[in-house]
Amino acid sequence: MNLAEKLRAEGRQEGRQEGQREGRRKGREEGLKQGLRKGLEAGARESLLRLLRLRFGQVDSAALARIQAADLPMLECWLDRVLSAPTLGDVPE
Repeated sequence: MNLAEKLRAEGRQEGRQEGQREGRRKGREEGLKQGLRKGLEAGARESLLRLLRLRFGQVDSAALARIQAADLPMLECWLDRVLSAPTLGDVPE
């Protein structure tokens, strides 16, 4: 192997290592974002269910299924409605 081939091989190796480092960094960042989002959703879900139970009593299975499937913006919207809704059915519309 001549000098040029050695330098190319070293360059490829360095490029691979840099790519792996960058991939791990991006993976960690994405994992943190996803974990934070899931944690916020879980907290909003728990708060909504607690408020619904305090205001209306037992939460029926249909409402529970909708709450479990909802994303964070929808959960936040329902949290805003829970205090002014006249019935449980009026909250998760």
